[in-house]
Amino acid sequence: MQPFEPEKGQREQLQQDLQNHALRLLGTREHGDKELLHKLRQKFAAKAESLEQYGISADELNEQLQDCLAHCRENNWQSDERYIEQLVSSLLAKGQGPMKIRQKAQQKSSRVDLLDAYLDLDNSDWLEQMRDVLYKKYGANSGAEGTRLAPKDKAKQMRFLQSRGYRPDLIWRLFR
Repeated sequence: MQPFEPEKGQREQLQQDLQNHALRLLGTREHGDKELLHKLRQKFAAKAESLEQYGISADELNEQLQDCLAHCRENNWQSDERYIEQLVSSLLAKGQGPMKIRQKAQQKSSRVDLLDAYLDLDNSDWLEQMRDVLYKKYGANSGAEGTRLAPKDKAKQMRFLQSRGYRPDLIWRLFR
């Protein structure tokens, strides 16, 4: 007795359905490759009926997902470079630091090597970014404005910057 072999038409239909869903996702915003695969996997592997409908196993679905991702890359629908560029600019505009940006990028994309080019700011640029973030949050009472702060307030502002993903050595330099 041979194992059940799904018809070729079912596999082609699955690939078409995967591509259609990927295009819907990519049509709304850029996605990193890990994020796109995760969303496609959730959509198609979450329900056992989906696998039965196409007559495939979970391993075959993973192959189909990789083929779909490769197709999206070939047609330039999905680009990790575009995604990381958009992610970095968005998070910098929100006042996030390099450590937090790197962490978010690692969760969504496998191409974190591209980050170095976008996060290659001089220490003075990061200090200026932190000053702006503190001023936006605390106004004239921020330690970055050269005002004398109570140790409690200084610690609070330092923790705030640390939670935003700024490096401790830069935070200390800012408050000196």
